[in-house]
Amino acid sequence: MEETFGKEMIEMATFFMFGKYSSEAVKGMSPKRTKEAETLIKKFGGKVESIYALLGEKDLVLIRK
Repeated sequence: MEETFGKEMIEMATFFMFGKYSSEAVKGMSPKRTKEAETLIKKFGGKVESIYALLGEKDLVLIRK
């Protein structure tokens, strides 16, 4: 994503957000909950580029701008 300030183009930073679910949180996983998270990020000016499930120490990575 790019924004224009005057004649200058500035590219927005990309952030990687890692998460780990508790056993209780896994029970509440749903497409609706994912959409709510995306809406919250958008409310604060961000944009979700993609979300991936992981195997290992972390359970997910969310890539956003």
